[in-house]
Order: sequence, then C-alpha cells, then structure tokens
Amino acid sequence: AGTLTVGAGGNLLLKSLSTGTAQVLSHTGVGTGTVSGTVKVERYMASGRKQQWRLLGFPYSTGVQLSSLTGMGMEFSPGVKSVMYFDESGDNGVYGNGGVRNAGYRSYLNTTETVSAGTGIAAWVFAPTGTTALSGSNLADSVTLTSAGTLNESGSDVSYNLSFTASLPENKRGWNLVANPFASSINFAGRLRGGVQAPN
Repeated sequence: AGTLTVGAGGNLLLKSLSTGTAQVLSHTGVGTGTVSGTVKVERYMASGRKQQWRLLGFPYSTGVQLSSLTGMGMEFSPGVKSVMYFDESGDNGVYGNGGVRNAGYRSYLNTTETVSAGTGIAAWVFAPTGTTALSGSNLADSVTLTSAGTLNESGSDVSYNLSFTASLPENKRGWNLVANPFASSINFAGRLRGGVQAPN
C-alpha cells in the first residue's frame, strides 16, 4: 500500500503488447494504495484479427476527448461514423449479432466530442493508416489504442448514474453501455447482483 503520484508531464505508461497488458491490480478500499496524476493506458489488438465493432471504455475519473486518442483510425464522414455510444431511450429491442444495429446506438459526430467518464463506446477498430473504415475482414496492421487521464485509483468507490426509462417496454428498460472503471480485468464471479447477467 502507498501513494504513487505522477507529476506534470509524467511518463507512467500501462503498456499493452501481444504478450500481455499492464494492469493496476489493487483498487478502492483501505490500505490498497492510490495513484494520482495523468497516466497513459494502452490496448493492443493484433493484426489478422477480425475487423469489427468492439466495446471499449476508459478507466478514468474524467471524460476523454476523442481527439486525444491515438493509434486507432476514426471516421466521421457523412453516413459513416465509426464511434458510438448507447442511449437507452432509443432502444428498439434489436440485440445480438444479426447484422441489424439497435436504434439506441448514437454516433459521435467529430473528434471534438468527449466520452463521459464511465461511458462505454462501440468502435469500429481499424488501423489509422492503410485501411478504410467499415470495410475489410481482418486488421491489416496491429492497433494499439492509447488514451490518457486520471485513473480511478483514489481509494474512493466508483459509481455512475445509469439510465432506466420506466415508460419503455420491460425488455427494453435499463440497457446501458458502461466502461470498466479500472485499468484491469474484472472477474465477474461472485460479483453479480439480481437482474445482472455476466457476459459469455
């Protein structure tokens, strides 16, 4: 336990490679330690993997402007938007991998927009050069997405306000796309509450 403070212009980087990804393993609670200051976090995706929509999030206490992300291509031309968030009020009950997008997904319009803290995104992951968004079957090059912010490692609990629209039909209420609040994996075993199902 202890405190790690990253000063202005600091160089703490949680590296992600084909062999593994750095994590911060201890989180909130007495005696677990804290991390403050701006930290860079990477997420590596190997070449040859399927080029497709992926659910991503950022482990920071404040929002992340899309323009600050590096290593991943983004497309915002008319009719072709490659980064989206989910708005529960627009949920039309379309789920699964049938190729039809749920109407609750809303597109970010440009890189000046900010992904709010705790918000998960759906991003069409493609390399920043040599690849066209929303086309092709595999990543031609590896992608390392890099973001930066203050980690949720202050020693305090992390909570977010989630959407629940009571007027929607029962099967459409309460769907939220939420980011993992920590720069580490989550073990869902023994951590689920009533009405929550773990992903496969």
